[in-house]
Amino acid sequence: MRQIIFILLMTILSTACRETQVEEFIPALLSNPGQESHAEIQQTISTALNGVTVMLADDVFTMNSVLVIERGMQRGIDRPPEMGRDLGRPSRFQLVTNGTECIIIDEQSSVHWPLARVKCIKEE
Repeated sequence: MRQIIFILLMTILSTACRETQVEEFIPALLSNPGQESHAEIQQTISTALNGVTVMLADDVFTMNSVLVIERGMQRGIDRPPEMGRDLGRPSRFQLVTNGTECIIIDEQSSVHWPLARVKCIKEE
């Protein structure tokens, strides 16, 4: 009986080890900066921020693999922002590659967005 349980346990463990494949992500930089890749990155970041419109610099992800976006304070004539600290955390994104594709990762939620039109290289 013990031998059967041992064999069954070893079979389950070996199957589980084969199926849990961990992808290795490497920080990356854009290798094809341009309007098309910029538009895709801007749309992806906007989607990640639940549809918030963002304006990104033309050189986004060309010198650094990390992008930090701070929340803007809403201002209105009838209700100016209160004085004090904004305790909201900025959103952090990283451009990475797995060797075949470029991916933006939201560092807080670990959600991944593969990019179709963006080419990247390993960050040195």
